[in-house]
Amino acid sequence: MDRHGLAFVRAAGWVVLALVLGGCSVVRPLWLPVAGTAGDPGDGGAWDDTDIYLVDPTGSAAAVRLTDTPNLMETDPDLNRDRDEVVYVARGVSGGGVLLDGAANRTSRLIVADTEGADRRVLYEAAGLCLAPVWSHDGKRIAFSELDSEGRLQLKLINADGSGLVTLGYGSSPSWRKDDEALFYSSQDSVDAPHGELRMRELQNGVIHDMGLTGIGYTNLRAGVSFAYHSPAYTQRNEAIWLLDGEAKIFRLTDPGENEHDRFPVFFDSDGELCFTRFDASTGTHRLMQVHRNTNDRVALPIAQPARHCFTRGGLWIAQHYPR
Repeated sequence: MDRHGLAFVRAAGWVVLALVLGGCSVVRPLWLPVAGTAGDPGDGGAWDDTDIYLVDPTGSAAAVRLTDTPNLMETDPDLNRDRDEVVYVARGVSGGGVLLDGAANRTSRLIVADTEGADRRVLYEAAGLCLAPVWSHDGKRIAFSELDSEGRLQLKLINADGSGLVTLGYGSSPSWRKDDEALFYSSQDSVDAPHGELRMRELQNGVIHDMGLTGIGYTNLRAGVSFAYHSPAYTQRNEAIWLLDGEAKIFRLTDPGENEHDRFPVFFDSDGELCFTRFDASTGTHRLMQVHRNTNDRVALPIAQPARHCFTRGGLWIAQHYPR
């Protein structure tokens, strides 16, 4: 090696050392977990092949398909705060992984996998439908809803290792308070109920607070200062996304068209970027949409989606259309 080549090697070595000492890290997309299917959601059988994807709402990275399981309904994904594990619901599987028929169709499992789609483990198996699991901020627990034998939704907690299952009472759409010591949830305890009231339950003493909001599909910002929910309150013709900000002000965040329904808002970063599912009743299509929570003109833009029909965490909507 000549002296020029040796100088290059030395320089490269110093660059590598500087990067290591400087704590260089790989920048990963702020993934949005969604469920998607190429089938027609109007056809009851189409739900038998729904898979989990990770989508980059900014469009800077291609979507990642986490599951590819024919004849299996995989829905309701949620990422942990470190964005290295995802929990989701797999519906209608027996012990051997075979899709069941009839009433047994209502069985479901909570699955945890890493974001590479590997190391899958069954966290919980239920005789009824599990809906909308959500990680606590510290990654130690998961809250979810389960449909009991009487057709009512119950709130439940489980540790991330599958231990310590606790039933809290009736309700749906759980969401963690910033300190993980309380759960926000909807009083809606039936998939047939038109809406519910937003409540908060303190986990240490079981005290329940009525938050004075009517709607469905509640979510909370990871920073714990804002709520988004969907509700048909301002018009009976369709549904819109609403926001309750840190100053207790309520305003409509989206302005859907006459045949459009905006559902299931999800905050995917700490700046308040929000995604939701827009259903067009005239065409039967479902689109992923994005809007910033501080947007005054309420302009929502579509996100490139990996499947014909894609959904944000829409567990209750899916349950309403699932054969009972």
